[in-house]
Amino acid sequence: MYKRAAQRLRPRAETTSALFVVGAQRSGTTLLLDALDAHPDTRVHHERDRGAFDERWRLRPLAQRRRILERARCRWVVWKPLLDFQYTDELLDVHPRSRAIFVLRDPRDAALSAFEKWGDAMLRGVRRLAAEDPCTHWMAERLPATRREELAALVHPGLDGVSAAALRWWLRNTLFFDLALDTRPEQVLPVRYETLALEPEATLAELFAFLELAPAPRAHAIVSDAPVGRGLDVVLDPAVAERCRALEERLDAVIAAWRRA
Repeated sequence: MYKRAAQRLRPRAETTSALFVVGAQRSGTTLLLDALDAHPDTRVHHERDRGAFDERWRLRPLAQRRRILERARCRWVVWKPLLDFQYTDELLDVHPRSRAIFVLRDPRDAALSAFEKWGDAMLRGVRRLAAEDPCTHWMAERLPATRREELAALVHPGLDGVSAAALRWWLRNTLFFDLALDTRPEQVLPVRYETLALEPEATLAELFAFLELAPAPRAHAIVSDAPVGRGLDVVLDPAVAERCRALEERLDAVIAAWRRA
């Protein structure tokens, strides 16, 4: 409340841009938003903010997003559109000077966290995606036919709930390449959740530099106690585990290349 009150006393920022924090659910995006919120030159919108998201946790239309940007008195307005991750490329195109941060978490940790929160809802979701044609689930939006075929081949009667959550992790994180976000290094920053949790000060310094902001002294304390490695003993369905491993390696290579640049 104090931060927003202080921002109201400022003159309008010379430039206010949109920042989208994306990734698979249970990957640390909320944690990152909390860290971003510690900076005085951001305004953060979680999915529960009904001015920025509707009752289904979907982004409000473009006109409403533009009004939010016009009224803001800060450098970055931050949205976390996890259910609209599949439109990240379009969001970057329609909002001038916008950027995105993609958060990647170990698939076992993310799957365990998702299963603990939602139980077999992940299993019902991937079965629906595999069986319905056409499918009206939000995860089917902009889903390539070949990707759906891959998913269907991995869904079988013996698939357990945690493996289904890992399969969903795989499906959502493939968007990074399906949307060609890896070809936009000036606009998209990929971040490992584990690096953020274990090396918060250095990782947040890189992140704020990407946003052309000075460091926020309090931000690293917010992420310093984040849990890492809770799912390391999780045994996933072998075929799902292999898909997740291959994708994670590919994403890690992109992150490593960005950090070397």
